[in-house]
Amino acid sequence: MYHAIIVGGGPAGLSAALVLGRCLRQIVVFDNGRPRNAAARYMHGYLGHDGIEPQRLHELGRKELTDYRVELANDEAIEIRPVGTCEQEFSAFEVVMASGRVEQTRKVLVATGLRDELPAIAGVAECYGTSVHHCQYCDGCEYATKRLAVVGPPPSCGVGLAVSLHNWTRLVTVLSNGFDLAAEHRDRLAMFGIGLRTDPIARLDHSEGRLHAVVFAAGGRLPADGLFFDGEKHPRCGLLDSLGCDLEHDEETPAVTSRQRTNIPGLFVAGDADAEVQFAVVAAAEGAKAAVTINREIQDEDEALLSREMDAQPHGQVQPVSVNH
Repeated sequence: MYHAIIVGGGPAGLSAALVLGRCLRQIVVFDNGRPRNAAARYMHGYLGHDGIEPQRLHELGRKELTDYRVELANDEAIEIRPVGTCEQEFSAFEVVMASGRVEQTRKVLVATGLRDELPAIAGVAECYGTSVHHCQYCDGCEYATKRLAVVGPPPSCGVGLAVSLHNWTRLVTVLSNGFDLAAEHRDRLAMFGIGLRTDPIARLDHSEGRLHAVVFAAGGRLPADGLFFDGEKHPRCGLLDSLGCDLEHDEETPAVTSRQRTNIPGLFVAGDADAEVQFAVVAAAEGAKAAVTINREIQDEDEALLSREMDAQPHGQVQPVSVNH
């Protein structure tokens, strides 16, 4: 039985693996190789690695783990099921992989992140990660003083995102794509001098992922250097659905209590999957925090086991006992 199985090999999962590896725990990281930021060219806001290519950070992290005998498996978890408690009264789980591999573990950390739902506009997918983005903190700085378009679902159609982007550039236009904004949203845009186009959108005019203009169905064009969207986000996997894990108000995101715990003993969530601030550096920090909690829980459980075993020894014949690691 593993001490911990980590599902997801992004910043959260690899950071947790590093901490647990240094604790000499027997762990395995399962990763399907489809990270949320796969389309991004560069990653920002990560101290010491600002501007690094996401794949490069991933490679560096996996390489560091080899020094600590962490097992890395290119496989996808499809089910997590509790297997009751073993004789030591630990939490225990069985993790089933797409390859058919089944492993048991005392703790599980789910760090599979989120999946962004792209706007249904022709050209968005081709530009995503290059000139179409979902996070102003990750990519807004690169558009300082440049022309930006913003789209989002009704009723606000991305007005809040547009106001936030106003911090980097005054050349921001909200595209409501045929939806008529309410007066309160129009007044907010007017207060910041943000433009509004209500015309239905036909497509993005771009070359090699670089946005040139938004083309409207009626034939008009809005020159733009980049487009930010405020869209739906969904968990990348449904592993927690059948476990009875408490959810946030969106009824999709797992509710996390102290130190990345869920309401299921032994089950942890870290990274973008917990709906906190969705930065790579925050995900890495949450992974490290979860790992410390996991290690401490295992230590406490082992100590309780040792105490019970020593209490069971005949009086005057107490012998040293050890926990099998």
